[in-house]
Amino acid sequence: MISGTASAKKTGTELVNSIIRDNQGTQGTSGVYIWDADSLWLCGNTIYGNNDDGIDGLTGAINSTFENNYIYDNKGDGLKLGQFGSNGSAGNEAKNNMIKNNIFYNNSNGLTITGFNNKIYYNTLVRGNTRSNTFVLSGKDNIIKNNLIGTSVMLANDLANQTHNPASFQLGYNLFYPTGNSITYGESLSAAKLIYGTMGDLCFNESLGCNSVDDALGLVNSANGDFRLAATSPAIGKADGTVGINRDYAGTTRPQGSSYDIGAYEYVSGQVLGVKIQKVDELTKKPVGTLFLALILALSALALTWLWGLKFLLGDKK
Repeated sequence: MISGTASAKKTGTELVNSIIRDNQGTQGTSGVYIWDADSLWLCGNTIYGNNDDGIDGLTGAINSTFENNYIYDNKGDGLKLGQFGSNGSAGNEAKNNMIKNNIFYNNSNGLTITGFNNKIYYNTLVRGNTRSNTFVLSGKDNIIKNNLIGTSVMLANDLANQTHNPASFQLGYNLFYPTGNSITYGESLSAAKLIYGTMGDLCFNESLGCNSVDDALGLVNSANGDFRLAATSPAIGKADGTVGINRDYAGTTRPQGSSYDIGAYEYVSGQVLGVKIQKVDELTKKPVGTLFLALILALSALALTWLWGLKFLLGDKK
């Protein structure tokens, strides 16, 4: 649990390269809980098999980064950030967060964001064989680009009469797989709403989702956990490279060709099929502690001394 209060937020916590799984109790069964937190960094984690959410940030996170996480097979949401207050009042909205290069698979909702000025780039969301993994967005002034979306999408507010408006979103350069999925657009989840079949329809009617692709995802083998782009994927070369993210989920440099690819993985020419690469630890490397460094140097000196002594003994025998 990462916990602060409304007046004294928990600041600067880092959770990196961890495996968080199989929390199966009857209460408190999410993988990670976030309460009133500021400037978090969650990177390189694998979170799965929990009885509720993978990451439950319902009470709000601000100015935080969620990157290169693999979140799957949770009965609740993969990542949930923020909620509105009652009757249109201010609540615990998620604000100014960066969500990038994550993989969401086979959760109830893959990614649920309620709040303002959040940036959601280069994520891969895939419907599982048991859960829909829906992408839910509400609030205002959120930017959603370069995501590979193999799930239904909901663009709406949590309550009727909210002033927050999905028309304010910057939504584009995503790949949406329309087969078995839909896009819900409306002022409120509880009020009248419109259903669109493709990003093209959404663009034509609401001026959202433009410059996106409506097509199959073109992944290597998502059912077996390989979310890399196949050589024929329509996601290749269709991302907006101006968002300023130059590494993918595996640490590969973006772009590999002349333009950027949609989704958590950049396509690599000549990639070996059947050998999946889930993540690299490059983003989460920390400076080596002085004690650990001293130990390494001492062991190295001991090894050199032993080799010199062995050489000396062998030389005496000649």
